Amino acid sequence: EGTTKLLAVCQHRPQSLEAAKSLLTSNERMSAYMTELQRRKTSDCPTFNESTDSPSVEPSNARVAVSDIRMPLIWKDTDHFKNKGDYRRFAVFCLLKIGTEIYDTTMVSNIDRSMTDVSFEDVIVFNNIPAGFEFRMEVYSHVLQDDLSMASTPRKIKTKITNSVSKAIGKKLASSLREELNSWEIGPKFVLEAHATLGLADADDRVRTHDLVVENVENPQQQLPLFGHLGCKLAVVPDCVHEERLSGYLSVVQTPNGAGSRGRLWCILKNFQLCLWRSEEDSRHLPPVLSIPITKDTRLRPEEGASKQALRILTNASEKGHLLTADSEPELT
Repeated sequence: EGTTKLLAVCQHRPQSLEAAKSLLTSNERMSAYMTELQRRKTSDCPTFNESTDSPSVEPSNARVAVSDIRMPLIWKDTDHFKNKGDYRRFAVFCLLKIGTEIYDTTMVSNIDRSMTDVSFEDVIVFNNIPAGFEFRMEVYSHVLQDDLSMASTPRKIKTKITNSVSKAIGKKLASSLREELNSWEIGPKFVLEAHATLGLADADDRVRTHDLVVENVENPQQQLPLFGHLGCKLAVVPDCVHEERLSGYLSVVQTPNGAGSRGRLWCILKNFQLCLWRSEEDSRHLPPVLSIPITKDTRLRPEEGASKQALRILTNASEKGHLLTADSEPELT
């Protein structure tokens, strides 16, 4: 409501554009909250397996960062190279969405035929995101109407038009423009131009190219000439990299080099490593006595015939791996 009131009294275009952008972002957030609330009301209660006392380990959430957003534009040859034909100018920004978390980029204004792409320097970070996330980016634009007036024509043509129009015609023109402005909606209106949907499979430490789905705009004259692709970097850092996932005592029975038991050690699973210390106190100020890397190729195999709960961690197909035992199954899982 406050943004709407501010939008109604804005007298300068930059102010009205920012107010309209804030209003659109707020409406999208409110819509997302209402959708999530309705989903939670109608969803079934989760069921739990009561036949076992073993705690289930949920997949680690992550921080998702989006940066280096760039979208190429496609103008006609005469518009871009000969600098004539299309005098439109656009103001553009993006909404970035994951679930109910919605962020907006800074707005880039005065995008015209001289520009080959639209780029944003923002770095947007989403926190506590599950592994099966869906990231959606929406591109919004607004045609800067002032740039379709005489202000955007070459100086010589503008001078000729100004000198040739009489005062009477000028008054009629001003009157018609005033009536047209008064008939508009309050503030500038942003139009959804395109969107893209990405997931965990699209994450990378480098900028990658993705498809951009261009929307059908009611008035093609107000459509931003997008090429249909975008470049961005979607980085994902699991919380387990800097947060402890599991901890407890385990006994190391065997190592890959055939060494015997190392006794009962305090273990912490963190940063894709299972680190072991002689005691919990040692883990606070001493380096681990043993570190077992956990990668996507690591395999866990229950050991048969052991007197205790035993698990073999295989980090290489040709290795025997580490054999660990626990006093009870919950400690091992």
